[in-house]
Amino acid sequence: MEAWKLAGRSDDSSLAFQPPGIIAFKPNTCEVTMEKKVRAHAVISGRVQGVFFRVETQRAAEGFGVLGWVRNRRDGTVEAVFEGRQQDVDVTLNWCRQGPRMSRVDKVDVNWQDYTGEFKSFDITY
Repeated sequence: MEAWKLAGRSDDSSLAFQPPGIIAFKPNTCEVTMEKKVRAHAVISGRVQGVFFRVETQRAAEGFGVLGWVRNRRDGTVEAVFEGRQQDVDVTLNWCRQGPRMSRVDKVDVNWQDYTGEFKSFDITY
């Protein structure tokens, strides 16, 4: 596998804060890659309402540079749409699998969709 480095970073801990567009370069070459943008629709089941799940999901998504929305559903689950770079959405989904301290996540169902770029922020909706 070829080695790639993140543009302007010595490690990948700050990956969510890379500027859009040119993300990585192959050392000693002029090759550049564009990160794939994705959209994930997730439904999170368990004890996920009344435990600050939405506000903490918003905080996590914003921290990882992901856009979209999160809301409670009448059936007791939480629904969210995440858009951004593949790795940032993946990290956000992994966070959802753990959830905030008071929650208990039993399952995260993810439906991958085409990226739309329709969001300007990450919001809590009702």
